[in-house]
Amino acid sequence: MVIDIRKLNAEHRYEGELHFTLPPDNGLVTVPLAQMASGIEANGVYRLYEDDTLEVRGKVRFLLRGACSRCLQPAEQWLEAEWDPVFVRGEPEEEEYSYERDTVDLGQSVKDAVLLGMPHVLLCKENCEGIAYGGEDGKAE
Repeated sequence: MVIDIRKLNAEHRYEGELHFTLPPDNGLVTVPLAQMASGIEANGVYRLYEDDTLEVRGKVRFLLRGACSRCLQPAEQWLEAEWDPVFVRGEPEEEEYSYERDTVDLGQSVKDAVLLGMPHVLLCKENCEGIAYGGEDGKAE
């Protein structure tokens, strides 16, 4: 998703909503035996300041599907992460993104939010006890 800063200024649209979906990117998945099972939904609001700094506040959401990290049963979970990038023209400070030529590409900031929101494990249920070994009832001993 690309935003044209010059167009927003010309139309006096200094605030607004953003809703778009990026294709799934399994290169962002850090959980073993899991993959993205949906696109990356980005929803938020933007504000354009007088110095052409663009601030976005919102959330990204995606479906992670694979094998449970504890018991290897099928698992899936909708995940949501904060998305709050700031884009500045020229040299960015820490935790800011830069842009040139009046266009802001939101793609990398969405991917960064996905990485920050990625869990370490995927569970089939919150209280999964893992693989059952031995014992007559199949419970771990």
